[in-house]
Amino acid sequence: MEDAHYFFSRMDNNKILFFDRDVVVQKYFKELVQIQNMSLQNAAIIVASKFKDIPSIKDNTDIVEHSPNVHLQK
Repeated sequence: MEDAHYFFSRMDNNKILFFDRDVVVQKYFKELVQIQNMSLQNAAIIVASKFKDIPSIKDNTDIVEHSPNVHLQK
């Protein structure tokens, strides 16, 4: 989905850090692919465009400041 411009937060070791928002996005993506029989590429484009205006967790530094060993990449 990152190719379609939906980016996940990542830790210093480049592992994806999933938040509630990302779980909702993944469920919607799965529904489009498995139930609607949409291609992965088209589903990713739709999901990215639908969720692009929802604030990213990167905008909320409070969560990171209170989570030891978690640093978001910029």
